[in-house]
Amino acid sequence: MVINNEPTTKMKVVGIEDDENLDNIEVVIGVGVLSQFGKKGYCGLKVEEIFKDVLFDNGNYDSNLVVTESLPVLLKRNTGSVPIYKYISKATVEIPAYVQHAIRTKYEDLLSRSIRNNKKRQDCIDKTVNHIVSNNDPNKSLWLISFLQEENIDIESLGNFLRDYYKNNPDIFSNGRSADKTNFRRLIKIYDWLKYYRTKES
Repeated sequence: MVINNEPTTKMKVVGIEDDENLDNIEVVIGVGVLSQFGKKGYCGLKVEEIFKDVLFDNGNYDSNLVVTESLPVLLKRNTGSVPIYKYISKATVEIPAYVQHAIRTKYEDLLSRSIRNNKKRQDCIDKTVNHIVSNNDPNKSLWLISFLQEENIDIESLGNFLRDYYKNNPDIFSNGRSADKTNFRRLIKIYDWLKYYRTKES
């Protein structure tokens, strides 16, 4: 239905070199550009989206923008408990100082003091991920895997377990038990470090 025959400019196709003011445009179609709206969106990424993307590799995020726009905000909001290595390994921009400060070069630094102090007391320390998963329920496995020796953690076995766990517990981030949520997040950070940092550095 046509209400008014007077022409108006409410939609704009933006070209690669176009820097026209868009304040009065309601719909923007960008060609070859990252609009100011898209860049702003990376500041609003939720930490759960980062965890899931590291696990499933399906977020299709721009690593440069995650590193410069998302991670500094998320690290501050989550006391540094954010997987960062996937994006750092793929970024081609300078890593912000706050993100650099969060980089851990040793596997042990990914673990809590309690886990480090009690590792040798666990009978499972020399087992493998598959052994733990086969002999324990999923929630207990989330806890026990953190006690394994670094060299006994197969990256793909860990990734498969975590992906299966999430598929069976899709509300883990919002409604999971506090302990399970903490253990799940920790293992994703370990998976992220092993796959994107240790592999690259070795």
